[in-house]
Amino acid sequence: AGVPAMHVSIPRLAVTLDMAIRIVVDEMGPELAVTSHLLKQGRNTVASEVRFTDAGSGELVALGYLTFMTSARPQDLSPPIPGGMAFDGSMPVDFPERVGLRTVAPGITELERRPFLLQAAGSLQGGMVALLGEMAAESLTGRPVIELDARFFTGVRVGPGRATAEVVGDGVVRVEVRDSGNADRLAALVTARVAASPVLADR
Repeated sequence: AGVPAMHVSIPRLAVTLDMAIRIVVDEMGPELAVTSHLLKQGRNTVASEVRFTDAGSGELVALGYLTFMTSARPQDLSPPIPGGMAFDGSMPVDFPERVGLRTVAPGITELERRPFLLQAAGSLQGGMVALLGEMAAESLTGRPVIELDARFFTGVRVGPGRATAEVVGDGVVRVEVRDSGNADRLAALVTARVAASPVLADR
């Protein structure tokens, strides 16, 4: 979803305003196909839909909605824009492990700023911030997240990013993500809905 946003914002950087993900099935095959398209393009904002489908059956697995805006900071410039994002492959380890996310305690996760996790302005990518919230919710409840809603307020520019989760309702978790090295500033607020049981965690 980020490439179309970059085309709109150039030469300034496109930053994530919000992100919502909804899983719509309980089971799927071993491979996902992921595509995105623009829903609305304005002067300073772009809204996109991302569809996750089972690569074998074509069945819809999840929907994502993201909004980007042009950064208000004049020093935040766009990197070179790739011609596309088509690729295929898999990871030998789980994604949170791959990026170095750690669970400090049930409901608390941390992630250091590492070069390959940063956007062009030097702060953690929006997806990494959302991942902090997701894993904090899962570690607190022991259940997989099936819906995720993230609102981004400022970048995690010093780090580590630290997420703290609390259960606020039946299957609903509220997570604050803060830049612990930058006066503990609130970077994002994530609301997650978890599955009724931990069964989905093994899919």
